[in-house]
Amino acid sequence: MDEIALEKLKFPIGRFQMPKKEDYPRLRSEWIKAIAQLPSDLREITKGWTLKKWKTPYRPDGWSALQLIHHISDSHSQALVRIKLALTENQPTIKPYHQQKWGELADSLIANPETALSIIEGVHAKWQIILENLKTEEWDNTFIHPEYQDPFTLNSATALYVWHGEHHFAHLQNM
Repeated sequence: MDEIALEKLKFPIGRFQMPKKEDYPRLRSEWIKAIAQLPSDLREITKGWTLKKWKTPYRPDGWSALQLIHHISDSHSQALVRIKLALTENQPTIKPYHQQKWGELADSLIANPETALSIIEGVHAKWQIILENLKTEEWDNTFIHPEYQDPFTLNSATALYVWHGEHHFAHLQNM
């Protein structure tokens, strides 16, 4: 497989591009809609999938669809916690996790996909409520991710996680 084809399989909607800060206020309502919509989109795209389909990698040398849905559940649960920390502490430093190793744990390999889908629904429902009720100045609250140089604002983190959901939805859609 050539590099261009592999890049398209890895990043079917393209790599993440941080929006311009001046566009954040205009984009917030779109982000909230995307956070609200992802769980039902995931349910719809995976409706009726067999265990064989869930065990199929979404790309060569990639995770299975089952690992991917559990990854979304894990990642977006972490996102909700990070946002809540940024709203309740002064620029907290979050604890990163090893995504690849989490994807190899038993829950990601054998747990029913319904488990992850239910978690995603609950996390996104809470996340939507929090985002809809942020004061304008709270969007600028920050957290520190030790693997990155700049702090994440709730604006930048929300933009990233919306992309993350759409990115992995496209992986599942392309199966």
